[in-house]
Amino acid sequence: MQAKNKSRFTMTAATLAAVCFLAACGGSGGDDDDDSPAGISNEVAEGYAADSAAMPVVTADGLDLAVETVEAGLAAQAAAGGVQARSVDGGTACAGGGTVDWTVTSLDAEDEGNGRLDAGEVVEVEYQACATADGTTLDGSLKLTVNERDEDSSDLTLLVSGLEITKPAGRFTVGGGLRLQRETETLDGGGSERRRTLSTESLAMVTMIGERESNYRLRDLDWTVVKTYDAGAAFVSRTHDGELTLEADNPRRPDAQLQIDTDGALTVGADGYVAAGRLVATSTEHELTATWADGSVTITLDLGRDGSIDRSWTLTRDALLGRVG
Repeated sequence: MQAKNKSRFTMTAATLAAVCFLAACGGSGGDDDDDSPAGISNEVAEGYAADSAAMPVVTADGLDLAVETVEAGLAAQAAAGGVQARSVDGGTACAGGGTVDWTVTSLDAEDEGNGRLDAGEVVEVEYQACATADGTTLDGSLKLTVNERDEDSSDLTLLVSGLEITKPAGRFTVGGGLRLQRETETLDGGGSERRRTLSTESLAMVTMIGERESNYRLRDLDWTVVKTYDAGAAFVSRTHDGELTLEADNPRRPDAQLQIDTDGALTVGADGYVAAGRLVATSTEHELTATWADGSVTITLDLGRDGSIDRSWTLTRDALLGRVG
């Protein structure tokens, strides 16, 4: 991973004047909102923390899940005796309903129908209400190019066209191009660790949380997901870590730009959102830190980045999830 650059958290001049971080805000609990035009309410600060965690995690998990879903479909088709040809159409039902359909084109016809992604293959995929085992639903399309592949790793390029990732909390629509590097390692005593690293200069995202529609852009994303499985191939745990610049443009986060860095790994819960760990959003002048532990999130503000905590409060994890989008 590249060296992390603690840098930006900038807004337009008008917005900055309205919601700048000021020590005069004082500390308080999660329900105490300061509506002073010279301050930032807890609600706004919580929104920045919530988005900083949710947007990269949902994006990375959703795209990895989209690839694993079509990969599982290819394996199932091969087991059923898929036909080998220079171009293969296929499809299958998803674990919780809906379908995933694909067209595979390969440089080598012998690679077709073998149940896995091979170097040189291009796979065009369409998801229709494809409900996965973890409760995520996929809609939309992507184009997958296999740059390299060996027994334990692969290097993929994804071109995503309005892929909708729907979770109980809302819908996240992603578009753009990225690189996905995947590696699987066998662990001592059995089990395995699957490492997925996503990198891109820019991805667009539109979220619909309840009645709220918001626009985001994930820039300079360098993000790694590690999933651990036991000797029986049962899922054990999932962590995320990395960095990006998150740009937001919506009434609740007008023209915001946050440089986000994880401080160690973030542990993700069964619902697909951060459950434990710490991340930092840094500006040229201030720093916001969010720490998840035991069902709660503590947010701290270092005004002036002088190393002192000027404001800190704690709220429940569920309350913070309500601030997403």
